[in-house]
Amino acid sequence: MEDGCEAETPFWDIDTYEIFFGGSDAFFIDEQGDRYDLTGNKERVICSHMFVGGKYNEHVKKGAGCTVTIYNAQICRKCKYVKVGDLYNKISFEICPH
Repeated sequence: MEDGCEAETPFWDIDTYEIFFGGSDAFFIDEQGDRYDLTGNKERVICSHMFVGGKYNEHVKKGAGCTVTIYNAQICRKCKYVKVGDLYNKISFEICPH
């Protein structure tokens, strides 16, 4: 009997943030699990965008802690322009593990 729970952990699971945030406070993970570092990212003036879906992730330090905000989003594989959509999740840490 199915209980409705997924068997696999999604690629954007919170446990991965200790690895992913490393030296960046903004990144995108597409549906294939590919990571795009978005630190200092600027959109190209001219680009015929090729968007893929995924999650846009922001990391903001607050004293000793931090907040990770995750949005449903799309990224252009060519220029890294991100179209941020709805809020997916927001997690606060008392002590920043990143």
